[in-house]
Amino acid sequence: MKYIKRPGIHVVTIKAVAQGSDNAELAKQIKAGLRTDYISLSVTNTDGESATIKFFLPKNSDGPKALEFKKEKINKFLWSFDKKFDDSNNYDLAQLSSDLKGLVGQSFKGLFRETEYLKEMPDGKMYLNSYMEFMWGRKLDQELEANQSYLHKRLNPGDQEKWEQYQKAQNRTEQDVQEEFTQTDEDDDLPF
Repeated sequence: MKYIKRPGIHVVTIKAVAQGSDNAELAKQIKAGLRTDYISLSVTNTDGESATIKFFLPKNSDGPKALEFKKEKINKFLWSFDKKFDDSNNYDLAQLSSDLKGLVGQSFKGLFRETEYLKEMPDGKMYLNSYMEFMWGRKLDQELEANQSYLHKRLNPGDQEKWEQYQKAQNRTEQDVQEEFTQTDEDDDLPF
């Protein structure tokens, strides 16, 4: 399977919709408060590349900022279909899930940006990774613009500094190893 790797505007078609709580094991964790329920949409662009768009669903224990953030992300997607997630606190998640599942086969324009993050391993190694993040969508006949500088979300300053320090330490380590194993003329003048 090929994945969308180019940031920018893609015409995508919704291939499948799933809810986290549809999975029995996840449903137990969600009910226990260990996980947040979500809805994921599998989409494919005109080049056959795929992406998953995931929305974390509001829950009763969400604070006002978290609730607003989750609703805004969902609504940025729903604008593509002239729909809107209920602004009241009496949101209907079953209706939202049903509405989204009814969109399978529909196409829209989606803006995807590349977002960088650090992955720290238990052995102390660190990797700079990125993923394609869905930002918002529009109907096929609507204009969707993207400023080039907006298409890449770089590391935050703290993570950038951590990454640079890690790279300096790695370069120093690699240089030390190279110096340790550098062959000299004396190595060729062995007594045997």
